[in-house]
Amino acid sequence: MVGRAGPQFLCWIFTAVFVAGMKRIPIKSLSILLIFGMIGACDSQPALDPEGPEPPAQAEGPAYPVEPAGQATFTVHWADRSSSVHVAPFDDITQSRVVSPSEGSWAGGRFSPEGHRVLHVGVHPYPGYAHLTDLVSGSTTSLRDQGGTPILPEMDTVVWMPGGSRFYYDQRASISGQPMLRRYSLLDSSAIRLRHEVVASTRIGLDTLVAGLFGANVGFRSLRYLDLDGATIGVIPLDSLGDFTVSTGLLYSPSWNPARRLMAFVVSDADDSNSGIGISDLKGTGSLVAITPDGLVDRRPRWGPNGLLVFDRSEVRDGDLERAKLMSFDFDTGALSDLLSGTDLPGATGVSHFDWTPRGLSP
Repeated sequence: MVGRAGPQFLCWIFTAVFVAGMKRIPIKSLSILLIFGMIGACDSQPALDPEGPEPPAQAEGPAYPVEPAGQATFTVHWADRSSSVHVAPFDDITQSRVVSPSEGSWAGGRFSPEGHRVLHVGVHPYPGYAHLTDLVSGSTTSLRDQGGTPILPEMDTVVWMPGGSRFYYDQRASISGQPMLRRYSLLDSSAIRLRHEVVASTRIGLDTLVAGLFGANVGFRSLRYLDLDGATIGVIPLDSLGDFTVSTGLLYSPSWNPARRLMAFVVSDADDSNSGIGISDLKGTGSLVAITPDGLVDRRPRWGPNGLLVFDRSEVRDGDLERAKLMSFDFDTGALSDLLSGTDLPGATGVSHFDWTPRGLSP
């Protein structure tokens, strides 16, 4: 009874006590007043709707903190078959500037953690040689090991560590052609070999790498967690992505979104005849963004701001990505659209190798 009409009942109690104190009503009369108060409370209607209380008002705004637009880097391919690395504000991405050296062709592009440097590689005349450009000073430095040999990172596999003094990368062995996970230090130019046939391309937290394709193993169904020495310490099981079964396929190029806690990656059939971009949580619950149309291939997924996933789309035969374009998938709305293509930049034929940082250029 009290739960149904608590305010009314309490009101009668306080009234009775007040009257007893002021009028010196005998205790028997006070009991009668309390009884009538309870009866009145039971007969009254509840103040709230019979179906239950109204839900609390929902706070307006996005479900996740809004991220700044930040900067984008990408490779532009030109009609003369050369290429250059560019940086632009993400929210005005066609207004880019070249950050790679004017001599030769360059590709790739990975922002350092503070967003003021871009790692990229030469195509010609420095095939595969890693260089680091400081966006504030404009200077470019060639990266070599302690013996003076240029390092040759696969740019899709570069994973910077917090602080910006080290990064992980894969480099193909000169004889076998198998990938080798390595760790490079800008402090002492050490390039430490860690593990064969491991292709890591993203990081969760401070000390966990995530790897996809393992050498010639074409039948696995998981992305793998690695410690900082390259040892496997766990898996993300992925048996299927909606209607797409990956039990006989390939998973590679994982990319982690810490705000959404989602992993994006490339998934394809064993013969690469059917591919797409997948997204999954860490429990292995995922789906495909879209099946790539026939004759095209989607590669290199990288997260941009506010749940936007960006990846290359190019022709299967376009090994040099001369006609590639950047596609974007909005995870929050499900919208898939073109982000940037060669037709958006005068004289260009294609765009590839996207990366993003939330940080601006201010030191």
